[in-house]
Amino acid sequence: MELYKLSGRVSGGVCLKCRHFTAGRYCHYCKEGYYRDPTKPMTHRKACKGR
Repeated sequence: MELYKLSGRVSGGVCLKCRHFTAGRYCHYCKEGYYRDPTKPMTHRKACKGR
């Protein structure tokens, strides 16, 4: 919330509902137990694969 306020209430949030087995502040990496498929962009629904 603090980052959001400091940005003038424009951005700075944290992604809480990452989809397709992604994680991180911007859903920019795969959750634990999954690995990245380098042939697909992170926004692709099959970018993270289970082990």
